[in-house]
Amino acid sequence: MMMPWMVKKYMDDVYTLRHGHLYANDGRTRQNPSKQYGTGGLLHGKSICFQWIGMPLSMHLMNLIIFLTVEV
Repeated sequence: MMMPWMVKKYMDDVYTLRHGHLYANDGRTRQNPSKQYGTGGLLHGKSICFQWIGMPLSMHLMNLIIFLTVEV
């Protein structure tokens, strides 16, 4: 499932603004190739949780029925 462009823009803005607070780099270095991508974060030991709750299909169908009823 794809996220709306506004969510992507918000995430880009937040992560770019917080560079140096949320992360320092992507974690990979030539000096230590055993470090994997995504290990350069500065929030080790902390959790960030978010969820996307989309509108159920039944609500979309109800809106469509109401729209068609009003237009006729």
